[in-house]
Amino acid sequence: MESNKKIQFPTIILTIAVIMSACTFVWQGYALLRSYQSLSDLVQSDLNITRLASEIVYYDEVLTMTARINAMDNFSGWNWKRRYAIYEQKLETAIENVENISIEYDYNVKHIEQTFMANERLVELEQLSFDAVDQGEFDKAQSYLFNDEYQREKQNYANGIHNLLDRLSDRSKLRLDSERKRTEMLIIFTVCLILVLTVIWFYALTNVRKWKQSVEKSNADILAAKEAIETSLDHLEEANKEVERFNYVVAHDLKEPLRSIYSFSQLIEEKNEDPEISENINIIKRATNRMRMIIDDLLSFAKLTKSDCTFEDIDTSHEMKFIVSENLDAVIKESNGSVTFDNLPVMVADRMKFI
Repeated sequence: MESNKKIQFPTIILTIAVIMSACTFVWQGYALLRSYQSLSDLVQSDLNITRLASEIVYYDEVLTMTARINAMDNFSGWNWKRRYAIYEQKLETAIENVENISIEYDYNVKHIEQTFMANERLVELEQLSFDAVDQGEFDKAQSYLFNDEYQREKQNYANGIHNLLDRLSDRSKLRLDSERKRTEMLIIFTVCLILVLTVIWFYALTNVRKWKQSVEKSNADILAAKEAIETSLDHLEEANKEVERFNYVVAHDLKEPLRSIYSFSQLIEEKNEDPEISENINIIKRATNRMRMIIDDLLSFAKLTKSDCTFEDIDTSHEMKFIVSENLDAVIKESNGSVTFDNLPVMVADRMKFI
């Protein structure tokens, strides 16, 4: 048997579904933004260190070539020492920047220290070469720049840069692997969350569909009830018309004997001169008129509607005296009784319904 219980609109489950969906989108947006920022920082730091490493190699070669050219007698007239000082400052700045970035992003500083130590020894040898040139000892100056120690420090310097780049590559791979794993976990969690949201939305939409069907059924029931009421009103109106016709017939049948009673009473009164009999005849005639008025009032009342009501002031004391004298006079005389009442109020009412 189908239940007639009214199904409420699923407000709670829809609210939960909307809130969870909104939270999911916000969280996904935050996670994507965080991944983007992390990868952007990683790429930017790698690009910065790669650029600085290239600058260090370039500045080192410029310093080496400047010192060696200055050690040759044919080029001693140029201001190579001043040019060397400019690029030496640039090289130191680039190495310090690499060290700061490496510390900030947790790179191994060991390889940078190796580069620093080699650079310091190379700068020391190159300064000795410049001093020898200032003293006019070009062969001695060249010996500082072309010996095995200088070549060894150059190799150590190159190895430091190479190790730094290798470390950079390894570190980037580790961070990329970490981001990839975090992204995979994010995807798995998102898929699970989407499945949960799918179930919730399916349940919510199912309840909405049931609620809609319930509303449609209720509307259909209301429409059917309205049609039934309209049919009943039509039947009632037809029945009222039948009652009205019946009342007219009954009223006509009742009035006919009353007319006969009134006519014969009047004939008897005309032929009889006894005062007592005349008084009784008058009572019969008044009762007959009263009965005819009651029948007319009943007919009017049967046709009466709310819009037909006419309200007026009615003196209830006067109406009570009339009723006692007309309807109860014979009974009072037979029983030697009396009817007493105080002054009654004036009321606003429809006279036909009131009386």
